[in-house]
Amino acid sequence: MLAERIKKWPEKWLKEGEAIREAKGKAELLIDLLKKRFQPLSKAQQDVVYSLKSEVIISVIEYLFQASSLDEIFEYINTLKTR
Repeated sequence: MLAERIKKWPEKWLKEGEAIREAKGKAELLIDLLKKRFQPLSKAQQDVVYSLKSEVIISVIEYLFQASSLDEIFEYINTLKTR
């Protein structure tokens, strides 16, 4: 039993690693888009973006085209995080 579970660990770790890399890539894309649309982000703002899940990042990217300020983006992020 334990040996069977141990055999599955590498596969699980690979999937988790892929998900982390995917989320990081999306976060980097969002940070670049925010810089181009508004202004460079502070370290604290970048940390917030890097902490977001992939699904939230996609929602924020879609919202980016409606927002009129960086503050509005982070207000939107806060509403998504409280859902």
